[in-house]
Amino acid sequence: MEISRRRNTFIDKDVKFIFHADSLKKWRPKTVPPNILEKVKFAFNFIDENTGSHYSLPWEAYFIPFSVGMTYNDARLNEMPLAVKIGFNKMGKFGEDIIYVSKRMKFNKPEFRIYRDGKNPHEDKFDNNIRYKEKYNLHDTVAINGKFMRIDSLDGSFSVLYLTPVRNYVSDQYISSSLKKELSQYFNPSSKYLVLDFWGTWCVPCISAMPKTKLIVEEVKSTASFVGVCFDKGDKFDLAKTILNDKGVNWPQIYVDMNQKTNSIVFELEVSIFPTYIVIDRDGKIIFRDSSQGLARIKDILLN
Repeated sequence: MEISRRRNTFIDKDVKFIFHADSLKKWRPKTVPPNILEKVKFAFNFIDENTGSHYSLPWEAYFIPFSVGMTYNDARLNEMPLAVKIGFNKMGKFGEDIIYVSKRMKFNKPEFRIYRDGKNPHEDKFDNNIRYKEKYNLHDTVAINGKFMRIDSLDGSFSVLYLTPVRNYVSDQYISSSLKKELSQYFNPSSKYLVLDFWGTWCVPCISAMPKTKLIVEEVKSTASFVGVCFDKGDKFDLAKTILNDKGVNWPQIYVDMNQKTNSIVFELEVSIFPTYIVIDRDGKIIFRDSSQGLARIKDILLN
């Protein structure tokens, strides 16, 4: 695979990738050997809409095994051709923790990822009254290097990140009153808690977890109720019902069309990882939130 400067004048040199076909079949996004896919750096030109002046910022094109627009069971997943993502990444170290700043061409705002001890990334969860995210945005409050900091701003050259210490950030979090009213119908008379299970027909880990979820539902039925939230294309809802029937899932379901960008439980609760499990009480207080790893903890949380 070659990227030619003759056809892409913004890059500094021709770039060639040569791989053995047998290697490609074994690669996954997380197992591609480090540094084997060279980043192509270039200056991209922008126009300031207020002044009309031109300016440039450093950007990068980097490559991953092709996965965009495909599902888990697509035979082409992770094979050639390679997919390209354009943007840039920068890194800042704060004590033992690291903040990665990434900017994608299709997004107007930068995203921030935090790695504890430089290794373990923050994941989408709510635990011990602290909200963690896989991706943070400007003005979010983050737990970093043992302190709570608000991400205030990033300078125009993306070189300096401004953080402000925040005190007493640990607090209870609640769903909106309208969502609380909507979900109240899913509490059984004896239930103190409601577990929301976010899934989709395209999510293999979600479906694989259903047998284990069934066992947990049975064990905690005296204190908690369950409701599934199927986030999928509208024409896949019949397939979802077939899967639920095949797996013997008998708890109620909420169906959310992927094309519904606003006014849905998925977007209100900012669910971006599937499966996600959220536990709330009758007052709408969020007790716990986690992705696939959270299923193992739900039973202990509900019973204790």
